[in-house]
Amino acid sequence: MNKIPYEIKLNIILYLIQCDKEKKYIIDKSTLDIYNKNFNKCYPIKGFNKKNCKSCNSNVLRFLNGIKYSL
Repeated sequence: MNKIPYEIKLNIILYLIQCDKEKKYIIDKSTLDIYNKNFNKCYPIKGFNKKNCKSCNSNVLRFLNGIKYSL
């Protein structure tokens, strides 16, 4: 991927990585820079034996939190 232009690499990485929990696609320094610029708000939270993102799944986590306090 060293010979691919930056704009094409940006589109490929943004297509592959949807959240912080998919760090396996970082292969070099330029993909790490793209990752740090676009996914700095993501934070994994483990619940129901799955990793969920605090930023991407905020509406689901807010709903579950409301259920917890209503009971």
